[in-house]
Amino acid sequence: MKTGPLRLRVLIKRYFVTGLLVTLPIAGTYFVLSALLRALEGVLGELLHTHLSAHYYPGLGIAVLLVGIFLVGLLTANVIGRWFVRLYERVLKRLPVVRSIYSAIKSVVHTVSMQGQEKFKGVVLAEFPRPGMWMLGFVVADSEGEIATRVGERPLSLFVPTSPNPTSGFLVFVREDEVTYLSISVEEAMKAIMSGGIYSAGTGDTDGIPDRLPEEIRYEVARAEAERAREAAAQAAREAEKKRLEAERLAEAARRAGAVRGDNGPEDGG
Repeated sequence: MKTGPLRLRVLIKRYFVTGLLVTLPIAGTYFVLSALLRALEGVLGELLHTHLSAHYYPGLGIAVLLVGIFLVGLLTANVIGRWFVRLYERVLKRLPVVRSIYSAIKSVVHTVSMQGQEKFKGVVLAEFPRPGMWMLGFVVADSEGEIATRVGERPLSLFVPTSPNPTSGFLVFVREDEVTYLSISVEEAMKAIMSGGIYSAGTGDTDGIPDRLPEEIRYEVARAEAERAREAAAQAAREAEKKRLEAERLAEAARRAGAVRGDNGPEDGG
């Protein structure tokens, strides 16, 4: 007799949790962006509203701030601008408290700006901090000099980030035969580290959506994965076609060069 109400409660709970998992990232993104935009508008918005109240409209502070940042980048791109940057950095580094704050913020900005670039050559598993414990690491470069001599044959420089904050970590030097290369991307490994292991890298769970969600959501995830695979295959086909055309061009150039040598051969011999 209670099977119907019990099943109804299970379904309500299941779909409520499903809706919560879908809406929470959207709501979080909205609130973060709203707070960021309000903060950016507050930098110059109040000043502009006070002195240009007749011509002020919401968003003008953000627009002026973006134009100002662009002009700063334009000015510091030349020799005189770089000289001014070095000058004020020397001044800031002489102030005890300001020096620490400025250096920390500059390091964070530099780290974030590097994430969009291919600074890491691969993802590996390394036994760290002791044998039997494995951590994700990023191959930075092949070590050289005295480090290479001390460590041994083919040493690697690894960055082993901490979780869930990958901006800090450890620089480790190991031999190449002591690490296991993984086929996952740097982005997937970063997701696994920042999620504290909730996201499983290399499983195809691209957005961290649980398998127990409704069928239509799993279908959308699978469709997106298939679309990405088709794009990758099309890109590979384009690269192969480009290489084929290049090979044909080189072969044609070699054939023409051979024909010219053949035409000039009898004259040289005479």
